[in-house]
Amino acid sequence: MTNKLSMRTGHSARKIKTPVAIYARSALMSRASIRRQQAACVKLARSIGAKVVARFKDNGVSGLARRRPGLDAMMREACNGKFKGVIIEEDNRLARCGLLNIAIIQQFASADAPVRTVNSEHAATLPPKPRCIVSRAPGATLGRSLKAKSFETKG
Repeated sequence: MTNKLSMRTGHSARKIKTPVAIYARSALMSRASIRRQQAACVKLARSIGAKVVARFKDNGVSGLARRRPGLDAMMREACNGKFKGVIIEEDNRLARCGLLNIAIIQQFASADAPVRTVNSEHAATLPPKPRCIVSRAPGATLGRSLKAKSFETKG
C-alpha cells in the first residue's frame, strides 16, 4: 500500500499518497474505544505514506452481527474505487467469526482495497489452505448475501 507515484509539475516532483479508509468497531457503545482505534489507524496510515480519505465505524455493534451500517458503507465505497486500502486496528474489528473475517478480507481484496492491521507488520491475508470460500455480490449487505461452499484446495 505504499504506492509512491510521482507527478512532475514544473521542476518539482510530488508524491501521491495512497488513499485508504479506516474502520473501527466496538461491541459496547464506547466513544473512547472508537477514538483509540481511529488514532492508531491514522498513525499507521501516516507511517506508511497513505492518506486517510474515509472513516467508518460501528459503535455498539457486535463482531458477530451480519448487518453493520459502517462496514456495509465501507464495502460499497471500496467497490466504487473510493480508496485503495483499509486499515483496522486488529482482525477481530472486522468480525469475531473466522469464516466471516475471511469473507470480508476477500471482498476488500477483490475490490482492490486490501486490509492491513495496525497490530501486525503484514497485510491481513487468507490462510494458505482455506477450507471454504464465502462470496457476496459487491455492494450487498453482509447479512443477506453470504453463501458458503466447502472445498479442499489442491496444491
